[in-house]
Amino acid sequence: MGQAFYASTSAIDPADRINFWNAGSSRIGGVRAEAKSNVFDAEVTLRRIDSLTLYRLSSTPHRVEMNPLAGDGGRMLRLRYQQDGHSIVFQGQQKVELHPGDWMMVDPHQSHLAINEGDVSHLWLQVPCNDLPFAASIASRCENPLLPLSQGASGALYEAIVHAIDAPGQLACEEEVQLGRQLTDLFRRVLRQSTQASLQLTSLEQTARRARNYIDRNLHDPELSVDQVARALGCTPRYIHKAFQGSESVCRYIWNRRLDLCRSKLERQPLQPTTLTALAFDCGFNSSSHFSRSFRERFGTSPSSFVAALQRGSS
Repeated sequence: MGQAFYASTSAIDPADRINFWNAGSSRIGGVRAEAKSNVFDAEVTLRRIDSLTLYRLSSTPHRVEMNPLAGDGGRMLRLRYQQDGHSIVFQGQQKVELHPGDWMMVDPHQSHLAINEGDVSHLWLQVPCNDLPFAASIASRCENPLLPLSQGASGALYEAIVHAIDAPGQLACEEEVQLGRQLTDLFRRVLRQSTQASLQLTSLEQTARRARNYIDRNLHDPELSVDQVARALGCTPRYIHKAFQGSESVCRYIWNRRLDLCRSKLERQPLQPTTLTALAFDCGFNSSSHFSRSFRERFGTSPSSFVAALQRGSS
């Protein structure tokens, strides 16, 4: 598990807090906040687990517009849980009022506005749509993004999110993957419960899930390919491609997961630039230049700059 990132305005001059908050919000996609009280105060704790992003945010009264999620990391869904306070959220043509205990589905690829007249605290979980078969279409069919959830899956998901954010230290790669899958499965159960629709997997969905699991277990193999996945699953390459229709391609999934693995390893133990090539080869790349170019395209920075930033943050 990557180290938790924590930021607070408490040590910042009150006159500079909004600018500090807006400038540092890129980790959650970027925001434009305006204080609605004399003194603005806020804090956030963020943690990435496998391909998931979780964060807890608390603040004094403010108005905030969240920017559309940028980058080519694929479609995402966000789930928001209102811990404390009252918020009014506008997304598209929809207006949703949130009270403590409410869950809301958010499309992070659209901007949305939140008005918080009092102190608020909320939790967020962001999950790739690729991990939630047909979740994007389910979300688009929800006439009201406010999710009417009972205590079952939602209570378990809330506890899992809090545990993941507050967990001390780091987990081994295998434990992190297991926790990520647990959170994703709970998210899927919440979607099933909220839409009252069956999410029984079709043959294609089962194949896509098995293919992703096989790929995740074999990212270190430089020969990993669609043909290899098809042979392992006992089907044709054409059927594998068909199973991935509507999401990122199989090849794109393989490279993105390799890049995610590289970043996860760097977050655990920042390496010297001279060892980045070894890391790239260990994660299935067969060219250091391809690794560097792909890393920059996915994360907006070179591997060496990413390492330097981690080392500055830990010093």
